[in-house]
Amino acid sequence: MVLDDPFTVLDDALADLPLDKPMLLTELDGFLTRLLVSPELIMPGEWLRPSGVPRTRPRVSR
Repeated sequence: MVLDDPFTVLDDALADLPLDKPMLLTELDGFLTRLLVSPELIMPGEWLRPSGVPRTRPRVSR
């Protein structure tokens, strides 16, 4: 049994999202890296929400 490459599976899953312009795998990599190395803690509620759902409150710059 041959398993698909996990990166191909993830890339295909991102492409199948019902969005006007789904995120590419390389963009997801950069996005998650930015979250991890950010000097400020970014709570999951700020970035982890259902795709296509607009923010319920404006982002405030500090």
